[in-house]
Amino acid sequence: MMTNGASQNLKRILVLSNRYYPHYKGGYSLECKAITDELIKRGYNVQILTSNWQIPKRRVDGNVYRLLHIRESVSQHPLYRRWQHLHWALISRIDYGIARRLIQSLSPDIVYVWNMGHLSLSPLVAAQDLDLPLVFALADYWLLQHYRVLCLEPNRCKRSYRLFVHGLKLFDPIRFPYFIANNPVLKHHYVKAGFPAEHISVIPAGLQTHFILDTPSPSADRPTIELLYAGRLSEEKGIPYAIQTVALLDQELTSELGKPAHLDIVGAGGPSYERHLRELVASLNLEQKVRFIGKLPQEELINRYQHYDAVLMPYTWVEPFGGISIEAMAQGACVIASDHGGPAEIITHRHDGLLVPPKDPRAIAQAVIDLVQHQDLRDHIRHAAIATVRERYALDKVGDQVEAYLNAALADHQRRNREKQTLCAS
Repeated sequence: MMTNGASQNLKRILVLSNRYYPHYKGGYSLECKAITDELIKRGYNVQILTSNWQIPKRRVDGNVYRLLHIRESVSQHPLYRRWQHLHWALISRIDYGIARRLIQSLSPDIVYVWNMGHLSLSPLVAAQDLDLPLVFALADYWLLQHYRVLCLEPNRCKRSYRLFVHGLKLFDPIRFPYFIANNPVLKHHYVKAGFPAEHISVIPAGLQTHFILDTPSPSADRPTIELLYAGRLSEEKGIPYAIQTVALLDQELTSELGKPAHLDIVGAGGPSYERHLRELVASLNLEQKVRFIGKLPQEELINRYQHYDAVLMPYTWVEPFGGISIEAMAQGACVIASDHGGPAEIITHRHDGLLVPPKDPRAIAQAVIDLVQHQDLRDHIRHAAIATVRERYALDKVGDQVEAYLNAALADHQRRNREKQTLCAS
C-alpha cells in the first residue's frame, strides 16, 4: 500500500482524540497516551488536540490542547433534540476553526486520529483542507458507526441533515488510505463493512516495559480464592456473569475448592447500571464476597493483578482489543476471558490464559477450579503470559511498528502529491 519513507521527514505529529489522560473513560485513551509518550521519547514533537471533557473550561496543559467541544447525550424530547442538533451544527463550525488555526500554528507533518466519538468530525475536514495526511488508529468501532450513519443511510435527506450537523459536505472514510487496527478482529469488521483491506494494517496496542515482570511472583497460599474484574462498568462487559460465577463457586462447588471465592470489581460506570449490579449481588447474598472498589489509576491497578488467582473478562460483545488482558498477563496473572473478540486473539487457550464460551458462568467457575486445583497449569500460564506480552505487546516493539507506519504514510502522501502536481503540469 505504501512506499517506505525516510524517517527524518516526520518531525511533528498532531494527535486528535475525544478524551485524553488523565480525563478518560476507556482503555483506548490509555493506549493513546502510551504510544504518544513513546513517540515523544523517540524525539518527535507531539501535540494533542482533545476536548474539555470533565474540565470547567477550555485550556492548554503543556502539549495537550483541551479545546474541542464534547457532545452531550441525545435528548429523547423531539423539540429539545432539534435544538441540540442546531447547537451541534454551530459547535462543529467552531471546532473546525479551532482545529484549523491550531494546525496552522503548530504546522504538523501528520494528524494521528484516535477516537472521535461524541466529537464533531469537522477537525478532520480542517486537516484535509490543509493537505495533511490522516492516520486513523482504530481501537474500537467509532469510525464504523459514523460511516453507517453518515454514508449508508438510504434516506438522502437524513444523510444530508446529519452531514450538516457535523459541519461536513461529504464524508467517505473508505477513501482514506491510512488505518491502523489494533487486532485482526477489528480489521475484519471494518473490511466486512466495505473498507479496503489493503488500507488497514494491524499493529497491536503496547504496554510500557516497566509494567512487564521478568517472572511471576511466588504463588500465595491464601484462605480464599481471589478473583478480579477490572474495566468499565457497562452491559457489554458481562459483569453479571462474573458475579454469578462467585455464586456458583459459593453454593455448589466450594467442596471442590475447599475455600470460598471473593470478587473485586474495579471500575466505574453509569449510576443506574452500578445500582443494578449491586442489586444482583444483594439478591444472591454475596455482599460479603463481592466488593465494589471504584476506579483506580492504571499503575495502582496493575500492581494489584499479581494478588489475584484469576482476572475475569466475561465480555458479551466482540471486544475490540481488551487492554486489561495484556496488563494482567504482564504481571503473571491468569486471565479467564470470553472466547471471542480481542482477548481471544491475545490468549492461547491453556497456554497463556483460559478461554470460555460467552455468557457461561458455569464455564468460568470450572476454569477457576482448574487453576486452583492444577498448580502445574497455573504456573505454566503465569510464565507464558509474561512471555507473550514481552514478545508481542512490549511498547518498544509496538512503537517501532507505529513509527515506521507514520513515516511511510507521510512519504506515501508526499508521493501522491508529487504525482498530482506532475499530472497537472502535463
